[in-house]
Amino acid sequence: MLAPGWLRGVQYVVELSFLDAFAFLLTSLTQYLKIYTSTWRVCEQKLRIISGKMYFVYSKIYNVKMKTKITPYCIMLLVLSCVVMFCSGHRPFTIRAFSISSKRSSIRSLPLEWNWQHITISDAQHWKHTFEKPLAIGSYTSHVFNQHLSKWCGCCYLVSAVQMLQDRVHIAIGLRNPNVVMQPSIEVDMQHALDTYNQARLENTDDIGWNACKGGSPLHVLQTIQRNKCNLRMLLGVGGTWHGHPCYLDEKESPNSVHLETTQHLQNVQNYIKWRIFRCGPVVLGINAQCINVDDIGERGGMIDVSHTGRPNHAVTVVGWKIVNGLECWIVRNSWGTEHSPKQLPNTMDCVDTGYNNCAVPMRVWGGDPQNPGYVYVPLTFAGIQGIPSPWYDGIPVALANGLKEVKPMSDFISDPFHI
Repeated sequence: MLAPGWLRGVQYVVELSFLDAFAFLLTSLTQYLKIYTSTWRVCEQKLRIISGKMYFVYSKIYNVKMKTKITPYCIMLLVLSCVVMFCSGHRPFTIRAFSISSKRSSIRSLPLEWNWQHITISDAQHWKHTFEKPLAIGSYTSHVFNQHLSKWCGCCYLVSAVQMLQDRVHIAIGLRNPNVVMQPSIEVDMQHALDTYNQARLENTDDIGWNACKGGSPLHVLQTIQRNKCNLRMLLGVGGTWHGHPCYLDEKESPNSVHLETTQHLQNVQNYIKWRIFRCGPVVLGINAQCINVDDIGERGGMIDVSHTGRPNHAVTVVGWKIVNGLECWIVRNSWGTEHSPKQLPNTMDCVDTGYNNCAVPMRVWGGDPQNPGYVYVPLTFAGIQGIPSPWYDGIPVALANGLKEVKPMSDFISDPFHI
């Protein structure tokens, strides 16, 4: 339910932070000062139009003309106009983070809960009402992948990025075929993606001894895919061989099946991330693995241990958000399968290289949420995902780009490698 107009200003402060709210007021005031410098009458008329129901009751003011400068009275009215518009819910100058191409697109269109795993009729109607485009019901998320299925391999950064793109290709299909019931049908050959990314990275790095199982950056993977250096090859069915280490390429390269329109770091603003997930599909999140890799994750119902707030060293995919035990949480798909997780890192990273993997690490029973195996829940307020650099990563397949308003990246910063 929408808040009354006079509460919208407070709503923006809470949802966008005081810094964003101040930026909004400052931007608006600056624009007004640039525009309304001709005459007092023109200034007054424009202010009345923009501010809606704001009326000036002092008739003497109407007969005064200031052609060359803005008096303190004009400045006072400009500030008052900004405050009135802000408190009444008007936003004449859109904050950059929310400049999405839809007449009704706004933070107020976000649902209370959203999960690309299960799009119901009600969800599809909400999406259509917001974006004026029909969306098929069903499931859009790929199965939970196990990066440690063969041996330990620290390629979570690649798995999360590739699975995000798989999900978004499913969304493109659901937009083109709104009358079907969606089920995950697109499967990328993860081994081939690992091999081609490993080769592309080795050709452009001076880090002797590095290989794709020793960690990397989701953003770098997405950028490599965008340059067609990491090949995403579609499989005919679910499956494919997974060796758990990069292999040498001894075959002719097939054309890339997925092309990217954009790749970027996302702004670390909760409601903007929600909007991005709601509009474009799942996104990649960097997080500390220790908060996920706990023995009692099943007893917690998949809720992470929020006491572990170390730097991000693991990458996962966020497919939506929901209320869990009264807390608003991100719905997170992990990449450790649904049965076990590694207790620790290998004693030495020399155990894996291109062509072999001898990494033997002890495993613990781990399945995430028993009701949703392989998934965990991260509170939106979790300290381990706040601040800068942003832990959020995004890439838009060309198949999904049509009709979507892209948001420019905040920076080209590439974070420390994720390796768990």
